[in-house]
Amino acid sequence: MAISPAQKRAIEELIQTLCAVTKGRRKICEIFMELPDREAWPNYYKVIPEPRCIDGIRAAFERNKYKDTRAAYDDLQLVFANALYFNDQSSQIAKDAITLRDTLEDAWKKNPILPPVTSASTPAPSAPTPGPAAAESQRVRPIAIKPAAQQASTPVTRTATVNRTVPNPPVAPALASSSSATQTPAPQPHIEESGEMSPEPQEFDVESQNGEIAAREDESAEIVRQLERGLPGWEGGHDKGWMEFQGDFILKFSDIIFLLRNYKSSSGHSLFVTMEEIPDDASPKGLSFSGSLSFAIIEHRIREGEYSNVPSFDRDMSRLFERARRWYPAGSDAYGHCILLQRVYQLLTSPPYPITVPSTSTNFASISAGPGVAKPLHSQSQENAVTTFRIPTKDRIFTDDLVYKGMTYKMGDWVHLMNPDDPSKPIIAQIFKTWVPDSEGAKSQQGLTACWYFRPEQTVHPTHRQFWENEVFKTGHFADHTAEDIIEKIAVQFTAKHIRGRPRPPYWYPGWPLYVCDSRFNDRDLLFVKIKNWNSCIPEEYRKNDFMPIYPFERIVYPKRYPSPFLSGITGPGRIEDNSVQPAGENHGDEGTTARRRSKRLLSGQTVDHTGPRYGTFVGTPVAPPPNQPQNHIMPPNIPQTQGAATHSRQDRSISAAIGGLGNFHGNAVVEVLPQETIKHFDRDPETNQILWFSGPPIDVARTPMPRHSLTYLHYLAMKKKEERRENGEEVEGVDGNGNGNGNGNGNGNGMDVDEPSARVTKRPRIEARPRMTDVIGGLLSKLDNESQRGN
Repeated sequence: MAISPAQKRAIEELIQTLCAVTKGRRKICEIFMELPDREAWPNYYKVIPEPRCIDGIRAAFERNKYKDTRAAYDDLQLVFANALYFNDQSSQIAKDAITLRDTLEDAWKKNPILPPVTSASTPAPSAPTPGPAAAESQRVRPIAIKPAAQQASTPVTRTATVNRTVPNPPVAPALASSSSATQTPAPQPHIEESGEMSPEPQEFDVESQNGEIAAREDESAEIVRQLERGLPGWEGGHDKGWMEFQGDFILKFSDIIFLLRNYKSSSGHSLFVTMEEIPDDASPKGLSFSGSLSFAIIEHRIREGEYSNVPSFDRDMSRLFERARRWYPAGSDAYGHCILLQRVYQLLTSPPYPITVPSTSTNFASISAGPGVAKPLHSQSQENAVTTFRIPTKDRIFTDDLVYKGMTYKMGDWVHLMNPDDPSKPIIAQIFKTWVPDSEGAKSQQGLTACWYFRPEQTVHPTHRQFWENEVFKTGHFADHTAEDIIEKIAVQFTAKHIRGRPRPPYWYPGWPLYVCDSRFNDRDLLFVKIKNWNSCIPEEYRKNDFMPIYPFERIVYPKRYPSPFLSGITGPGRIEDNSVQPAGENHGDEGTTARRRSKRLLSGQTVDHTGPRYGTFVGTPVAPPPNQPQNHIMPPNIPQTQGAATHSRQDRSISAAIGGLGNFHGNAVVEVLPQETIKHFDRDPETNQILWFSGPPIDVARTPMPRHSLTYLHYLAMKKKEERRENGEEVEGVDGNGNGNGNGNGNGNGMDVDEPSARVTKRPRIEARPRMTDVIGGLLSKLDNESQRGN
């Protein structure tokens, strides 16, 4: 049955109704107006046999492509059915599709012009509606959804296995444009479409949820790899800071190799064997050199006299340790053996150049205890007292930088430092000062003061807390280290930049260790506190600059999340303590610290982080938090409301509400920067060079005038001052109480002396007006009458 003009107008009004549906201020139909891009989403067109969009249906309707109203209704239903099939049911897109679908059904039923739609009718050919409501003549086959790689603001592919009812009529291919195509009429199709027919129902495989997560992680990893492949590599150290030995350096080289080869750890393990197990031609990621290198090659060069100077030998040894650090996994025993042997080498190649390896209980570190074990110097217990909470300034001369082993270390750099407790986990620290001792005999010794960052296994946390991959925590511990404690340069990014890109050189090069920091750890109160002001964590000299700029990703990439390292058998000075946040008044620890005292020390605006990061793919089995976990929330004051007052719901005008809630972010929000050619046309902040942006126009209201004295009061003050001057015998002028000019008291009205400093502008003399002739004659006549009366 052809569509009548009245039905055509009714369907057009129905489409307008769908386009007008809003949630808050957001029009929820916008994502359904056009089809996804074929190049960005090729798998969408493999999963959805007959894509439909509102603009395409509207265009086909205007060209009279629909032969009856049921065809238009089926296509409109197909728009939302495709969205529900392709997206997860909990996504915002699926929720919007349900809302629009219900609106379509209600509006269609309420319009008497449109024919009713029976539920027993055959569904649209492409409608991926799972369920057993199909006719017996239809065959049920499983469908495999091949999820597309997720982009920013694009739906998430559903992964649940679905039994789709596939009808016998041929299925049209995916539409190439937003408008409906045409074909030769078939027994049941409602739209004229063109293209090859598929007489047999299509069969797909359904991927599991793990497959979807893996696909997304693969995409994120590829984004990171693609960026890092394009970054410049590290070319190695410069020519300064190498070993300076006066004497027979060839013999010294042989002695150093002999001492390293025969040194054994406290457990009796030969560290030299670990180094020799690395292949000579090994080339791990991020090396600053290429070619074969090993202890055997270095020994051969020593015997052949190929080293003409000391720095050439020192450089080869540093490269050998660099490759060992990249070859073995960080945290492994072999990695720790290489770090310890490097520290022994740096001891042997630093003044006074010892001829034997001394015994030590601190793994040759210049401090006695590391993170999780060290105590502040001002604590009651002097055992392991190492750190301070401020930068020491006594008995030292601060320098601009520290040069050691071809590297320049300066304020703001992050480094690995020797850990006296566990060489496999070097101390992660940021340099705040470099210095030399303020004594004549020790000025050649270089040192640094650094702020420590703790690893997860060096903290005390509950069982359910999660950690990002390579996450560390800022602390308030500062410690002094000698230059020989430096293992290598590293980088630590705060969350805001880590999820958006990688540091630019010289802050970081591919292959260098990279960590992420999101919170502080207070090891006295056993609290994790979210960092809100990143500038407070870096040296003050860098707070006004763009510290550690990045090369941005294509989209935001969150690191993976892991459970507590203690659950996987990793050991450390920290521990799991589920009651680390206890009720007020309950003692904790040896020092008797209470939660009440902790809460008082927690500054206003700080947020205690009990569970760890929430974004990023979780790897492992999540641990549920214990019931009734106390939280440090700041509750709003309980303000009583007047009875009978009307309550109004406050409209959410945030950005997250405008896009339909946080569920639409999907971790893909990207901050775009305006180009310079656009920025130059606007006013900018003189310090940051950022565009001056305001959230709203200035408020146009009348300015309240400042309070002023009344004229009556001012006149009173003037008269009072005048009276005081008259009593003092001073000449006064101006206005009397009646407003008449009194001059200087002599009646001439111009008694001002222009030579006086306080003289004002002289008033014009008063001029008498000439009488009128009528008045003169009248006066004369009156005078004559009076005289005549007296004469009589």
